[in-house]
Amino acid sequence: MTTDASHAANEELPPLSKEDYKLYNNLAERMDYVHTHFRHTWTFLWETVAAEKRLSELELSVFIQTGIDLARQLTGHHRTEERLVFPILGKKMVEFRPDEGPLLGQHEKIHEGIEVFETYLRQCQNGKATFEPSALRERMESWGEVLWTHLDQEVATLAAENMRKYWSTDEIRAMPW
Repeated sequence: MTTDASHAANEELPPLSKEDYKLYNNLAERMDYVHTHFRHTWTFLWETVAAEKRLSELELSVFIQTGIDLARQLTGHHRTEERLVFPILGKKMVEFRPDEGPLLGQHEKIHEGIEVFETYLRQCQNGKATFEPSALRERMESWGEVLWTHLDQEVATLAAENMRKYWSTDEIRAMPW
């Protein structure tokens, strides 16, 4: 079954076959897999600082590196999306357009917070600052809510029932991912 993506947004679409659902939902599933890693890492960091848990020197070193890795991975993930994914999806989906959709603006807010977060962790790693759980918690609070909103909203936007409103199955198959 080839779904015609030219249906009006509010027009009822026929049910998707299992094959078409899988095709349309592929990017959402892959994105959610990556986002789940970000959620788990964020939660680990947050729960540790919220509990003001005392860490051994080795635990602290691993903890700080985990935070730096999260910042670098999120930055790389978003850069890839902005260069390769958003331009293609933005041709038909306003959510992915730079001046109209919310997702790129969320990236910007997340990265404002990530810069402060990563700078602090690097200072702690290099001995230029003393690690304080409350200081890291404060830096996480500045971008945590928008991160979690973004992780959920992006996956929901890429879900099969939404994607089929804009793209035919042939167009989905032709996408480079």
